[in-house]
Amino acid sequence: MKSLLLNILLLALLLPCASQAQIAIDSSFTFQSNSKKYSLFIPSSYDSSTPNKLMLGMHPWNTSRWDAEAWRDTLSVFAENNGLILVCPDGGSDGRVDDNLDYDFTEDLLDSVRTWYSIDEDYQYIMGFSIGGKATYEFGFSHSTEFGGYIPIGAATSEAELSPGISSSLDEAYYLVHGSSDAASTRYNPILNRLQTEGAITNSEFMSGVGHTIDFPNRNQILTEAYVWIDSVNSAQLNSVPSEIQEDKLESTIELLQLNDVLTIKSAFDYQVNTYAIDGKVAELVELGENRYQLPSRTGVYLVSVENKVSKRVFKVYLGN
Repeated sequence: MKSLLLNILLLALLLPCASQAQIAIDSSFTFQSNSKKYSLFIPSSYDSSTPNKLMLGMHPWNTSRWDAEAWRDTLSVFAENNGLILVCPDGGSDGRVDDNLDYDFTEDLLDSVRTWYSIDEDYQYIMGFSIGGKATYEFGFSHSTEFGGYIPIGAATSEAELSPGISSSLDEAYYLVHGSSDAASTRYNPILNRLQTEGAITNSEFMSGVGHTIDFPNRNQILTEAYVWIDSVNSAQLNSVPSEIQEDKLESTIELLQLNDVLTIKSAFDYQVNTYAIDGKVAELVELGENRYQLPSRTGVYLVSVENKVSKRVFKVYLGN
């Protein structure tokens, strides 16, 4: 505890204020009688006066190359470009971030970061590669109320290994990044299918000819696309109606009615409407006139965002089963 308090005091001297250069921090504190290391990245856009988005980064298992610091450095450009506070726990002497001690430490580290920095707890995400991808699933399953989305990259795991935790993935946003030459028949296809069966919101980047590596072409672009997607889904869900579409009984300037595949929008003012297919595929409404719109023919779940000059609402629409 004394070591943790000392680290808090030291970090307080280093905490960035608004509009300053990016900062990389490598430190440690005593946790359950173990000295546990961690690495942080604070983007130049960090503003202590407003809540900031956070990404938890789980590093791979390879002690000759990977630890928290190396993983932080690998993701720092991605984090800077997207204005993310990056938090990387270290796996310790065995190099693994996926055991009970490390999961407990990760939870404690996140609690600490939330006290050190201004964090928007509605916009916390998790990503990881290889064993870190496995940890992305497992830690995410057990802390699903803390995260708005997940990016497992080349996750070194299987559907069987992730059971029964995967059954808690209903309405959670997963963007899988995986190479076609990285045991996809075990590590990718069955997990993606199971997530969809459990009602998760999924998207993916399946990279042709890529094996088990984080050094794939256009990495930062692909990871940014993954992050932007889970962030968009999370934002839409935070503003969505939590039940199936029906006439809004609340006093509002926006109402939405659904009859089979046709939506009718009622708004007291001119409005804009956008639709997202939360299985990751593009969705476009067909305008039928008189504020009526036809959904795509595909069965699935859609988020319909309607905004006028005084309010914005996002509705969750179910088509088919």
